[in-house]
Amino acid sequence: MTDKLSVIERCKIAAWMETLGSVVDVRRKFEEEFGKESPARSTIYDIHRRFIDTGSIHDRSRSGRPKSVRHDEHIQAVSEMISS
Repeated sequence: MTDKLSVIERCKIAAWMETLGSVVDVRRKFEEEFGKESPARSTIYDIHRRFIDTGSIHDRSRSGRPKSVRHDEHIQAVSEMISS
C-alpha cells in the first residue's frame, strides 16, 4: 500500500489496535471496512505507538527547511529580475 492514510483510517487503526489487540485482526478489519489493501504491519504498529506516546495519530513534524510557496506574484517577480 503506497497511498497516504486518511485521518479516519489512522483513527480506526489506533482504535482497533486498542480493542482487538492483534495486527492480523486490524488488517482484516481495515480491508473489510475500506475495501482496499491494508497497511503493512510496521505501519499499524507505528500508528498505534504514536497514539500511545503522543495521543495523536498525525505525523510528527519534519525537521529542515520548509518548502517554499509558489505564488504567481513570486514567479512574476523572479521573471522580472531575470529579464532585467
